[in-house]
Amino acid sequence: VLVGHSERRQLFNESDELVMLKAITAVQQGFKIVLCCGEPLEVRRKGEEAVLKFLKRQLSELSHWDKESLDQVIVAYEPIWAIGTGSIPSIIEIINIHTFLRSTFRTPIIYGGSCDASNSEQIFSEESVAGGLIGGASLQAQSFVQIVKNACTTI
Repeated sequence: VLVGHSERRQLFNESDELVMLKAITAVQQGFKIVLCCGEPLEVRRKGEEAVLKFLKRQLSELSHWDKESLDQVIVAYEPIWAIGTGSIPSIIEIINIHTFLRSTFRTPIIYGGSCDASNSEQIFSEESVAGGLIGGASLQAQSFVQIVKNACTTI
C-alpha cells in the first residue's frame, strides 16, 4: 500500500498524523507499505539540516513501532520539488539523506523524485538506495524497461 505520497499530502491536505494512522492501519491489516516522505522547495532552500529535520518529523512515529511492524515498511524518499521537474538532488545529497533515513528508521529506503532511464543507474548503484518509486517514467514502456534493467544490474 502506498501511503503519504506527496500528491495526497498536497491535494488532500493529508497531515503527518493522518499518514501515520493510515500506515499503521494498513500494517495491522497485514499489508506491506511504502511510506513516502519528502520536502518542498522552501525547506530544501534552507539547507540539508532543515531537510533532515523535516523528514525526521514526517516519519517520527516510526520510532515507536515494534520490529515486526517496521519489517512491513519501505520508506520512499521523494523530494517534492524534484517530482516531474527533471531536477534532482545531487548524488551526494541522495546518499546523505538515504543514509540518514536508513540509520534513523532501520527500514529500506527507496528513491522517488524524477528517477528515469538516464539517471536511475547512478542512483540505484548507491548502497544506501534500496530501489525506486517510479512515477511518470513508468508510463513510457522503453524508458521503464531501461529503469528496470538498471535496477537489476545495480541493486
